[in-house]
Amino acid sequence: FEFKNKSIKQHIGDVYAFLASKKMGSLGELEVKAAAAKEVAEEKKSESKVSFEQKRESDKELRKISNQISKSEKEIERLETEIKQMDEVLMDSEKYKEAIKTTDIFQKYETLKKSLEKEMENWAEWNEKLEVMKG
Repeated sequence: FEFKNKSIKQHIGDVYAFLASKKMGSLGELEVKAAAAKEVAEEKKSESKVSFEQKRESDKELRKISNQISKSEKEIERLETEIKQMDEVLMDSEKYKEAIKTTDIFQKYETLKKSLEKEMENWAEWNEKLEVMKG
């Protein structure tokens, strides 16, 4: 009788007939083949574990990039709102006269514009990384 893969198979004849049917010279070879098969199965299991770990790391990186894109979009929105408010002040002569007395409005305006430009560049870089990750 042969016990293999959760089943039982009956062989007619003695041990030597069984070995001949399996093209083996001794029972030791059967043990070697069984050990080799077990090793191959363990390697496949190990490979799938590595693959799972790589996928998990990749997913983690995708979430990180997505979060950075979201933060960048919120910062862009905030800067655009602030610039829009300053535009309204600059277009209204009364508000402009008041603003110029209390602050250096032009320097602040230029700083906001540069910050917006830099944040848009950051946003573009994060989106490019996301596209590369998605492949």
